Amino acid sequence: MGTSVMTIINGLNGELVRTLKQTVSTETLNRKNELTTKLLEVLEQHAAGEHKIFSNESLTGQGEKQALSTLGTEETVPKLKWMQRVVTDLEGVEQGYRMQFFTITSGIKDPAERMPIFTFLWTKLDVLVPSERIKQFAQAAESDELVILAAMLENPLGSMVNEEVQERVLTERAKRRFPQPYENFEQNALLLEFMTMARDWVGRWLFGEVGVEIQAIRDALGDELADMLTQQTTGLPQRDTELVSK
Repeated sequence: MGTSVMTIINGLNGELVRTLKQTVSTETLNRKNELTTKLLEVLEQHAAGEHKIFSNESLTGQGEKQALSTLGTEETVPKLKWMQRVVTDLEGVEQGYRMQFFTITSGIKDPAERMPIFTFLWTKLDVLVPSERIKQFAQAAESDELVILAAMLENPLGSMVNEEVQERVLTERAKRRFPQPYENFEQNALLLEFMTMARDWVGRWLFGEVGVEIQAIRDALGDELADMLTQQTTGLPQRDTELVSK
């Protein structure tokens, strides 16, 4: 059995009363509830439309299916375009914070000055075993030695510490150096996770149960979701894959 609109409505109503982690700020909770309520209004209108369709005894099974698809495509989906705008905005905020926290530059703009310094550091760091490199990276992050950090990340043979170490060490640095922006980053991530979950849940229901075409979902809820549905349904590569590879 598929997902009915009432299943989603009940789930979202549960979100409105669910006790969240203490790390969720009042502002984030209020925004989440505001977005949830807005989504519920659209889904409740759809549920009312579904009730009319299924109460129409003159419709055959095929007629009900067609009427449901039309309801979803012409009335429900256009009212959900705001969801992708919200997701896009939240993704933009996240990208900005990630640039601030995890992009390291040495501050030395002149390559003629920077490269000899980097080359010297690389010769010293190359001889270290991995555990010593991690220790050096962590110490440089703690003391905010940007030249060492940048040199280790920009080694011609590849970063001198792996991605997991980079993420962990630079996250701790961000928490120390930018406490308020990092808190904002975490709150934004909570909203982004919720809105992405809600968008994907609604999109899968619209496609799988209501009968909305993928193109309509793409236009309203974005390429990421539409590509996922396409690949799950057909097993074909996502859009433009061949064009990109040429």
